[in-house]
Amino acid sequence: MDYYQVLNSRQSEDLSVIKRRYQDLLLKHHPDKNGGVESLLFQQVREAWSHLSSPERRQQYDAQLYRAQLDQDSAVWCTLDLTQFRQSGGDYSFECKCSGVYEIDQEQLDDLRKDGDSDCLIACDSCSLSVLVTLDNR
Repeated sequence: MDYYQVLNSRQSEDLSVIKRRYQDLLLKHHPDKNGGVESLLFQQVREAWSHLSSPERRQQYDAQLYRAQLDQDSAVWCTLDLTQFRQSGGDYSFECKCSGVYEIDQEQLDDLRKDGDSDCLIACDSCSLSVLVTLDNR
């Protein structure tokens, strides 16, 4: 079950917007409006809100969605630590098994760290493979 979909919301929306949708759905599907019967949708709305209303639980759920999206979107060849990349100036590179290259520059790394990311997905410049790179604290 996709909690955002249950609440007719998007992952990027502010909690106040999601809360309004939750309240509207709760009123619409409340057992008092359905002859005293608690519908499955009413239960799902309550479950979705219990996950998305807590910042910690929402962050965990968003991370779970992100991992699932990564699994669907690309073939991850392996997970690497940034220290395994060859550094030349402000560029980092790692050779793919197809002889292509995974590359990231210092500016991109700085942006990722500024956003609080601890890893990133980098695509090969020659094939469809990607690597998941764990960022260090440099």
